[in-house]
Amino acid sequence: MTTGASEIRVDAWQVSAFEQARSSGTLIVSPEYQRRPVWAPKDQMLLIDSIARGVPIGAITLYVDSSQGYDVYEVIDGKQRLTSLLNFLGDKLTIKTSYIEKAGLDDDEFDVANDEVTVNYHDRLYSDLGIQYKMRLGQYQIPIFLVRGDRSAAIRSFARMNRSTYALKPQEIRNAFFTGTAFLQTVIDYINDLDLAAFGESGTSASSLLVKMGGISAGSWDRMQDLQLISELLVLVLHDVQHRRDSLDEFYGLYRDPKGDAAKKLAEGTKRLRAILLQIWQLAQETSLQAYHFPSSCEHDLYGLVGALHVRGPLSKPQMDRLGKELIDVVSAFRSETEKYVDKVRKGETPSPGEFEPLVEQYGRGFLGGQTNSKARRQERIDVWVEVINGMVSTLDGKSAFTETQRRLIWAHSADKICARCGEVVEWDEFHAGHKLAWSLGGRTVVENGQAEHAACNVSAGATGA
Repeated sequence: MTTGASEIRVDAWQVSAFEQARSSGTLIVSPEYQRRPVWAPKDQMLLIDSIARGVPIGAITLYVDSSQGYDVYEVIDGKQRLTSLLNFLGDKLTIKTSYIEKAGLDDDEFDVANDEVTVNYHDRLYSDLGIQYKMRLGQYQIPIFLVRGDRSAAIRSFARMNRSTYALKPQEIRNAFFTGTAFLQTVIDYINDLDLAAFGESGTSASSLLVKMGGISAGSWDRMQDLQLISELLVLVLHDVQHRRDSLDEFYGLYRDPKGDAAKKLAEGTKRLRAILLQIWQLAQETSLQAYHFPSSCEHDLYGLVGALHVRGPLSKPQMDRLGKELIDVVSAFRSETEKYVDKVRKGETPSPGEFEPLVEQYGRGFLGGQTNSKARRQERIDVWVEVINGMVSTLDGKSAFTETQRRLIWAHSADKICARCGEVVEWDEFHAGHKLAWSLGGRTVVENGQAEHAACNVSAGATGA
């Protein structure tokens, strides 16, 4: 590719190639137009930890100077990353586990204290690594852009990159690698279809539903996270729960062929996923999940909700008609209690016995510590949502007794903890969830029709609620 007075070629180098170029004197990490190193040691440690885990770290751009009869490579962009890497290879840096644990690693979750990378790379100089771990690091490939031509053009390229460059997201790399495959094309077509199903021709963007649901932000949509989220949900429907970080490339490769059984299976999966996502949108009264106490980034919750409706089956039309706004109110109250629990634990406070429903604590624990998107924690979120939804649906289908989930929510909604029958304070050990309008008189066993009562007051009221 030629740009102005320079030619750009895309390639990939192993880590060992950078080390060889440095040793031979043909790699210049700090040309005169580069900045001084600014990365703190903890940032350098995080980069080496990421490389050891095989996480993409973005491309490095090199200017190729052939004026001396052989190629000399000057770093145009990526100096901080390359300096960090060479520091580690030169025994000038070790990875401290405590820094990695404090980094807040978002979606690349793992048990930092016990996993293979921690055991074999942390708190060790490069020279102390076992040969297999040196080899693994040396064979890690980094995308590079090789710029040839006028030096002033290279300097202009550097200035432009420092204004606009960003590390590629895994899905952006995946889109380039799997272009033309059945899986990627299905996901792209599916998002367009989903948007049209929700908004008709008035849809403002191909992924407006996911953005408006609050599953991803507008900024994440710009970085193709809509494709990643739908890919993960489609794999969930087709192949059950997977660990987020490790599996998508495998399934993109599995569904390469746009014909035959693979295409048929993809079509069946997208049809089921479409029904589930549109039902969640309908239950949310066609507004964002953030309106119901979900956090600003709620991909984890959406994955759990989709998984729950996939496991138990979407609600029938009669159930949807009967539920109305009641189910989303229960979901909202449950998520609100979860946020309170998580916030309290993160502040180092210990919840008092009985303060939170066991399901709330179980769900909340899945957001504490690492491995938020491990297979086990994803499955746990799905199981919790199944229990929450089933408790609500089965109750509306004829049971008179409040479920434990509903009792806890009614207790939480009772701010003053006053018995609705005698007007006295109710303690937890004497609390009973009663019906505002008695079930025998047509009152429904839903949180909205529940109230705090003393157990004795509830018994004395009898079936009539008098």
